[in-house]
Amino acid sequence: MHAGLSRIVVLSIALSLPAWCGAEVSRADIDAWVAQEVLADPPAAGTVVGADGIDTLAAWLPPGYIDEFRFPEVRVEIQASQDYPGHHTYVAATERFLGQASLGADGALENYTAGRPFSDEQIATATPDQAGLMVAWNQIHRWQYTGYKVDALTMSYIASADTAGPLDAERGLDGGGSLTRRLTQFYHRVYLSKLAWLGDQAHRFDVPDSDTRYFKDFINFLDPFDVKGTMFVVERHLDPHADDQVNIYSPTERRVRRFSAKERADSFMGSDATLDDFE
Repeated sequence: MHAGLSRIVVLSIALSLPAWCGAEVSRADIDAWVAQEVLADPPAAGTVVGADGIDTLAAWLPPGYIDEFRFPEVRVEIQASQDYPGHHTYVAATERFLGQASLGADGALENYTAGRPFSDEQIATATPDQAGLMVAWNQIHRWQYTGYKVDALTMSYIASADTAGPLDAERGLDGGGSLTRRLTQFYHRVYLSKLAWLGDQAHRFDVPDSDTRYFKDFINFLDPFDVKGTMFVVERHLDPHADDQVNIYSPTERRVRRFSAKERADSFMGSDATLDDFE
């Protein structure tokens, strides 16, 4: 991957991180990082970086994001880039609709049908702001077939503490801290539209809402006991300006109700994140 393009990819990840992740970072800090001219090559594949070498990755890990790697047990192994092509129908749709998609004045994706919205050439020649948005839209509309399902997805809540890691090596919690809570959920996402292999069906399933929804999420909390049975259905609109529609079933209230915009900006299940942070 071209060094400039790789920084754009990492930038799109960094800008998507919620405020609770990493140190206090301003947009000016990110802009200054983007403006730096990097003359060095990225570390070679196979290189292993420990805690004492994290700063050598500063050119490729943005401010705030790099701070997430500052703990004694960190081990970053650099891997070679690889090509992961999408399904042949996705590749065909990408070629068919090449150059059709565009960015609106507010960064919204416009004129998109199916496949990968933006090519590497479009990203490489765009301004950093536009390139970051293009990479983000490519990520949203990557090849994912009909979606994905996880039977037991664990969320671990970790507070600061002066304890050495690993906190829970079996679950990949290599740093220190204090494990305050763990939740387990069943998660299933189903994509309804922009489906490359359904060209004869306007690239969408023949089901209700597929003309207005991009996907629907179903979340069912399984553990611990005090949240067991709490369920969410999240509906993402095709209109990028529309808020998600979120319905929640509360076992204590025994009813389904609509989540308001204010509630989506509140703490999600007792964490430091909001429901909107996950997207």
